[in-house]
Amino acid sequence: MPVDTSVTKFGGDGEVGSPQPLGDLHIGWQPLVQGNIGYLESRTRLQGPSSDGATNEFRTLAVEFGGGARLWITDRLSFAPTMMMLYGHTDDDYGVSSASGQSRAAQLSELGLIDWSIETWSLRPALDIQYILPLSRTIVTFSSDAVGFFTAGFGRSNVHLRVGGGSGLVTNKIDVDVPLGVELCYVGNPPRRVGRGGGRRISFLTVAGPRALQGMSGASRHPLAE
Repeated sequence: MPVDTSVTKFGGDGEVGSPQPLGDLHIGWQPLVQGNIGYLESRTRLQGPSSDGATNEFRTLAVEFGGGARLWITDRLSFAPTMMMLYGHTDDDYGVSSASGQSRAAQLSELGLIDWSIETWSLRPALDIQYILPLSRTIVTFSSDAVGFFTAGFGRSNVHLRVGGGSGLVTNKIDVDVPLGVELCYVGNPPRRVGRGGGRRISFLTVAGPRALQGMSGASRHPLAE
């Protein structure tokens, strides 16, 4: 059963600026912004003597946005509560050319099994806890990220469609940043040094890969620790 699937996604998240004092409290804070937009399209060509050359297309468009703040309790320990909203639109399109197939498709459509569409919204609260341990120029970051998902559907094309529920996920990670002391140069006449740094990021759970750091000086610091 051939299936063609394409996924397009754009977005990101991050902290804005340097930590700033929070009033008279000995706490620093940084705003956090998050946002993504994605589109998924999948096309299945059904095969077999009873398929009647049918094709099924499944499409989803999703937009999410939100933010929060990272609170620095010390120059090593921080908490980041965030809240995101997610809107999604999903539809299913079933195509068949034969008369017998069209007859069966009409019955399946009435049941909400094919040719349907629905809109959804989701709330995604999260809490990220980080502890930064500097070891000379090596930085070890321990983090735990608790995420919840709460979803409901609306704008459904068929009364038989039901979407809703909740779930949760906790991710624990250890990230190690090790400077390699690699010089970054512009190749010209003459060569001109534009930076010194470099490092490798190793995540013990899901992410592993190199990255180059310009002027690596360590982690974000508590605004009142200087």
